[in-house]
Amino acid sequence: TFLRRQLPPEDYDAIRAYEPCVVVSHAEKHACKYVVLSDQLIYLADNPPKSIRRVVALRDVVAIDLVDDYPEFLSSSDREINQHIRIIYSSTGLKKKCGKSRAVRKFLFPFHRSNASNQNVKEEHDGPIFWRDKEPSSLSESSFTSDLFCFLVNKLHEYLPEARDKHALHNKSQRADELVACIEIIQTLGLMFRETEIESSRLNTLAAKKGTLFKLLVILISKPQIPKPCPVLDIHVVADSPSAEMSYDAELQKLILEYTDKATALLYEILLVFQQGNLGLESTTFAISWMMSFLQNCPPIITFVAGIVKQVVKGLSASFQLLSPCQAVLLYQQFYILKSCLQYSKTLAEYIRNDYSEEFRYFIHIPALKKRLPLHYPITQPTTQLFHEVLKLVEQKQYVKC
Repeated sequence: TFLRRQLPPEDYDAIRAYEPCVVVSHAEKHACKYVVLSDQLIYLADNPPKSIRRVVALRDVVAIDLVDDYPEFLSSSDREINQHIRIIYSSTGLKKKCGKSRAVRKFLFPFHRSNASNQNVKEEHDGPIFWRDKEPSSLSESSFTSDLFCFLVNKLHEYLPEARDKHALHNKSQRADELVACIEIIQTLGLMFRETEIESSRLNTLAAKKGTLFKLLVILISKPQIPKPCPVLDIHVVADSPSAEMSYDAELQKLILEYTDKATALLYEILLVFQQGNLGLESTTFAISWMMSFLQNCPPIITFVAGIVKQVVKGLSASFQLLSPCQAVLLYQQFYILKSCLQYSKTLAEYIRNDYSEEFRYFIHIPALKKRLPLHYPITQPTTQLFHEVLKLVEQKQYVKC
């Protein structure tokens, strides 16, 4: 009600989440506030609500770093359940609101839940410190339910990696329709993970449905089966062919490519959830290393990782055209998955280093990236930073476990 009164309708509709936090900055000393996140802005509101002000425009965010540390100012038990996210941003865009211009400032967000009302908090990083109270936001409590998660994954399993209906094994038109449905389901799952702002609900869902999660992971890394004969053809050439049979082949190949991109995006979202849960949450402990341990033992993962490397090579060397925004986001997601494989899986790290050293030497390099990524894209700088991290891990000879 407070947000509806204080904000214009278009700004209120863009609100995604809010959290009670303790804020420490030059202006605030252990102040109880609400951090409000919208599609474009981060706000600070009084607690209890009296006023609200803009703090950061998301377009001004320069980098977002996950800080894997234990805050000394929290008790030992709270250190285990807190996670810091540092947001570095330029205050130029909101200089009238923030009081500074042409400056780069930092926020430190310890994100996991913590009862912080009586904690002794100190100022760090010359910017406000937020950490969440134990009560979750009510905006997204029902947006991700276990029942819906299981239903969608089970529906995927009906068609992937192969259809249960044996008739579809020979019916290219039917298989194309099934792949279209699967792409829509995967997009829905991706939105559910991304739009569910309260991380604990996602972790709780995955914790309660481990079997369903395992099933989903195997589906995502497995290439969909399609009717034979359906050779790998040049889509642009085949699309102009008068042959209906070849037209279906081309459509299926195009759908396979689209499915692979959507599966990559969803796997990226799941990796983020595991990364956010790396320090534990109440009685549930999720670690990205545990997830990678499962994946490295799944036979399809080698083909999946190989496909990602080949897609990256193609994206950086196929032409000198600039990447579209969607292609740039996909490239970031691909790098993130490769980094996770290199950092948390000895088997996959050795595979990437041994089998694709030439690709990283001659095709996947910074000059190629700079030619394809426009400087004005907000994702360009994070992608470049992530690219450097991937290259550094590829050059390492020893497996690093975090």
